[in-house]
Amino acid sequence: MNGISKTKLNSLIKTFILFFVLAYPLGQLVQLPLAFKNSAEIRINIIDPLIFLITFIWFIWHLFNKKKIIFPRGYKSFIFFVGVLFFSWFINFKNYYLRESVTGLLYLLRLANYSFVYLVFSDLRHNFDLFTSGIINKILLFWSLALGFIGLGQYLFLPDTRFLLSSGWDDHYFRVIGSFFDPNFTGLILSLAIIWGINNFYSQQSLIKIQFFKLFLLFLLLFPAFFLTYSRSSYLALIAGLAVYFVLKAKKRNLFYLLILFVLVVILLPRPGGEGVRLERTASMVLRLENWQVMFSLWKKHPLFGVGFNNLRYAIRKTGYLRLDQWREVHSAAGADNSYLFILVTAGLMGLAGFFFYCFSTVKNILHFSEDQKRLLFSSYTAVFIHCFFTNSFFYPWVFLWLMTIQSLED
Repeated sequence: MNGISKTKLNSLIKTFILFFVLAYPLGQLVQLPLAFKNSAEIRINIIDPLIFLITFIWFIWHLFNKKKIIFPRGYKSFIFFVGVLFFSWFINFKNYYLRESVTGLLYLLRLANYSFVYLVFSDLRHNFDLFTSGIINKILLFWSLALGFIGLGQYLFLPDTRFLLSSGWDDHYFRVIGSFFDPNFTGLILSLAIIWGINNFYSQQSLIKIQFFKLFLLFLLLFPAFFLTYSRSSYLALIAGLAVYFVLKAKKRNLFYLLILFVLVVILLPRPGGEGVRLERTASMVLRLENWQVMFSLWKKHPLFGVGFNNLRYAIRKTGYLRLDQWREVHSAAGADNSYLFILVTAGLMGLAGFFFYCFSTVKNILHFSEDQKRLLFSSYTAVFIHCFFTNSFFYPWVFLWLMTIQSLED
């Protein structure tokens, strides 16, 4: 390939990566709903085609340069996991209408598409002059600041978001839901941003350490936004993630101080009204238990291969768990309130085994990273895996993309 062509490809990749970076904090604000007749909507987010285009241009660059694609450590285990999910979808193909099976397949392709962020970002660091750990950390800094700003802005100027109920979202009152329209997912991503910021503060790698002012601004936005989600699962996830971080950092005393501060802040949180800001609320717990019971009953009918990935919405429709006017529009109808249950019910025991194999390979992969990266990844994955017990966190696009991005920081 001549120099001009390579320059053009470099420019294209830079442009689409920039668009992707800018689009990430917009969350659910920019999406295109598509629907087949009598089928649920397929919501295409703006980041979907952007990641595909980045990957396509990257692949063309490799093709013209006749460069071998070297998979980063642990990526092949994810390919295996996706293959297991595809097999569960294929086995159940005959149980659904074509349009329904196609919908499930498209969500599986989206998951594979998102994983390319790890593959491409890792490769760009080694084969292009335009990507470094410093750039990736600047991306994470921008995302963190943007999400904190959006979250606080929404809380201050649009605290009553109960009108979103008519669009299939949960109704929330005086809670930070951000651009994801959900306090639990917003809380988890903010907790991941806090973990990244703390790791950056303690990092010995001066090349990726951000300036003190930026770090101060980061925490000034993140901590209030995080606590104002009133998300108990996110609180627990952050505590677990930071516990792992400070134990690995051999700073257990810092964890003790942080826990005291955490409790004080929770006690002092405002209670403007509504069920959502009451941390002792039980309604969400009852609904979550009901959801788990439905998932278990579905799994018992399809124990080995599940109902097919991602056909859960259509399987739930047959149970009568949701009204006929809800199964298509309600966003939560396509998932389970537990990532492990989601895998179990959609891909069966085979899928869960594939997921645990991927997790085991990821742990082995992280052990090869630098000490700073080990702490960041172990604490981040701990936070996510704890959160997975209460929501379908692992498969949430922005959580998954965050994990793929920080994993591409490998040395």
